[in-house]
Amino acid sequence: MYSLTLTGHLAADATYNQLTGEKSPINFTVAINFPNKQKPEYKKFVYWIQTKENPEILNRLKKGEGVTVFCNYCDTSSYESEKGIQYTTLEYVDRLVLHKSKENESSSDSEKNQNQNTVESEDPDLGTA
Repeated sequence: MYSLTLTGHLAADATYNQLTGEKSPINFTVAINFPNKQKPEYKKFVYWIQTKENPEILNRLKKGEGVTVFCNYCDTSSYESEKGIQYTTLEYVDRLVLHKSKENESSSDSEKNQNQNTVESEDPDLGTA
């Protein structure tokens, strides 16, 4: 077993697929810029939540938003799109931290703590930061 922490920006709005079982997936793709690469790498994630819960997190998982994903175990697969873009699918996201969006951040918030770059959500699906 291993741990993985990745930080990047959402490449597209997250999608929610409500299933009939106990849990349903939120699917999203994160673009990650590595210093030694010219193009970003795209990682697809699946974040499972209780089916009966309202996935209000989707209001924040929008294209361009910064996120940090924590996984204790990942099941991976890779493929290349017709456009030559390399994708990796990772599952079993344990914790998700949403970064402050510029439109949600007030000037008083940024003055309180300029070093804080993430927010903790009260959404139980996000875990604790």
